[in-house]
Amino acid sequence: MIINLSNHPHKNWQEKQIRAANAYGEIIDLPFPQISPYADEEELEFIASQLLQKIRKMKPNAVIVMGEFSLSFMIVDALLDDGIPILTSASSRVVNENKAEDGTVVKTAHFDFVLFRQYKRLKINKQASQAADTVIPQG
Repeated sequence: MIINLSNHPHKNWQEKQIRAANAYGEIIDLPFPQISPYADEEELEFIASQLLQKIRKMKPNAVIVMGEFSLSFMIVDALLDDGIPILTSASSRVVNENKAEDGTVVKTAHFDFVLFRQYKRLKINKQASQAADTVIPQG
């Protein structure tokens, strides 16, 4: 099973995106919560812990995470520690702008799914950080 933690239900996806997700099993939509811009860190941590508890009980093969950035980071970071593959959609974006007779500009965007991209931690950062923390004795 793959959990779609986003505000983009899979019933609205392109067929090629559904096929790509089905490689992980049945798609289960889990709506990403609306996060107030005034939410404090404690509130975000509470929401994250509730979502993580629910996701872990479901034992998914993978989780698609797309939503408010700070909560997404908390979820992604915790699930990576659990060894669960975390994905996001990579799409091409085509934007058209048309000027109406009254002078207003109407902009439309079309997103064309290309692939799922897996969240990964940047290994080079860990190595660079560890090297920076190493004290070299002066002789």
